[in-house]
Amino acid sequence: MSNSSFKNERLDSFLGYYVEAPRALYHIVSDDSIGKVRIENLDDISIFDYEGRIKKLEQVKYKSPCNLTDYSKDLWNTLYNWLCIIENTNKDNICSNIKFVIYSWGKCEIGNLANDFLSIKNKDNFDEIWKKQEEYFKEKDDDNEIKQYFNKLNTNKELLKFILNSFYIEQPIKSSSEDFIDMLTNKYGETFKLINNFNVYIKGCFGIDLENPKLKTEKVIEITRQQFDFYKDRYDRLNAYDLVDSFSIETQKIENLKASLMVKQLEEVNLNDSVDTAIRDYIAWEILCTDCSTDGYINEQDINQIYYDAKTEWEEHRNYLSRQNQEYDGADLYYRCCNEGENIKPKRLTIRGSQKRVARGIYNTLANKPVNHYCSVGWHYQYEDKFKDFYENNI
Repeated sequence: MSNSSFKNERLDSFLGYYVEAPRALYHIVSDDSIGKVRIENLDDISIFDYEGRIKKLEQVKYKSPCNLTDYSKDLWNTLYNWLCIIENTNKDNICSNIKFVIYSWGKCEIGNLANDFLSIKNKDNFDEIWKKQEEYFKEKDDDNEIKQYFNKLNTNKELLKFILNSFYIEQPIKSSSEDFIDMLTNKYGETFKLINNFNVYIKGCFGIDLENPKLKTEKVIEITRQQFDFYKDRYDRLNAYDLVDSFSIETQKIENLKASLMVKQLEEVNLNDSVDTAIRDYIAWEILCTDCSTDGYINEQDINQIYYDAKTEWEEHRNYLSRQNQEYDGADLYYRCCNEGENIKPKRLTIRGSQKRVARGIYNTLANKPVNHYCSVGWHYQYEDKFKDFYENNI
């Protein structure tokens, strides 16, 4: 294969892969009767109801120009693929009103034969139309690719008639990407602004790697209604949260933490006057995480990423002090982390109130973890050795 052919093949794979994800999203957003959509499974896009039955099979034609003329490969190969899929699928897994659709990403030429096939559902003239095809191919001596498709289709006319009675061709009013954005903007309004970011976000969540389209054949890429609703909900809501007022926290909760590792560490570096504030912010952060997780704003993966980012920043501050050959000052490290932690906060979530309180809550949470925990931090320069037995001795 020449380098030019290889590049074209990679480009075609990339383009096909790139347009299928937003097209699949288009279906699940616009039709509440859809339970899930799959990409590159059975067909380019397969659409299912809530009982897992096939509701629609869609071939996405992204090349320009796309020709659905009388004896074009785009038309005959699609019919052939559909017949093979349905032949090998349990009838109970197919909706009675299933649709077979060729979707052209751009404008395409539709020939007379394609128009004839489209008219079968209204005119009930399958036998007449198909007889013309039999006569045409009877005169063809060559055994080309199109004729092979015809021969296979001709072995199961009843199934082919079923497919053509549910056959449609769809084209976008404008470009497909504009249609997608317009539809989502109209459906969700201002709360779904910049919906192209949501599209990219969904692709990332389901591991769709645009850099390596070949990966798509190795696993089922599926978006369920439940998954979509979860992510939609995170964008559809006003994504701001009020950090709980520290003075409204129950006194007993504060008392319960006064013997904690977090407090022992602060006392060790002479930050006794910060203990009460540290405990209140620790509790406020825990309440935020619990409430936001319950409401679907953030999940465990998001929270773990926050802790990972905070630990990384702590290490940077710690290394800086060490490189200066200064005596390790735990109090200085604590203030640096908590006061400069503007970026240590949940992504996709705006917290009303002091970002310093958020940073203090996060860092005190990490300082309260066992010293061998992968995200634990400490304020004393020998905190790992000094507090390694803390939890064992306080069981």
